[in-house]
Amino acid sequence: MLQPCKTKSWLFIGILGVLIVICAVPFDLEIAPERRLQILNAEGQSLGGARVRQILDQYSLRESWEEDVHANNSGEVFLAKKVIRTSIFSLVKGAIEEIRELGR
Repeated sequence: MLQPCKTKSWLFIGILGVLIVICAVPFDLEIAPERRLQILNAEGQSLGGARVRQILDQYSLRESWEEDVHANNSGEVFLAKKVIRTSIFSLVKGAIEEIRELGR
């Protein structure tokens, strides 16, 4: 029979192991939701063909995107959802690096 001290040690190691596995499992992180916009001028009229630039930064992962989209004849623009595959380890590592870099 295991002694209470050894049982607690094994329980701690088991929980720690599960947490490490959970932190390493990749998942989809939504950077920007899907959006539909109407581009209008100061008088409220649709601006067909207007250029819209979407700029996204995910500092913890050191990822950035830029995309130009043109409005249709009705002045409507569709911006697709942006998703990146990552893990909790990657997010924490990137955040620590970002903090370290900003602290200089």
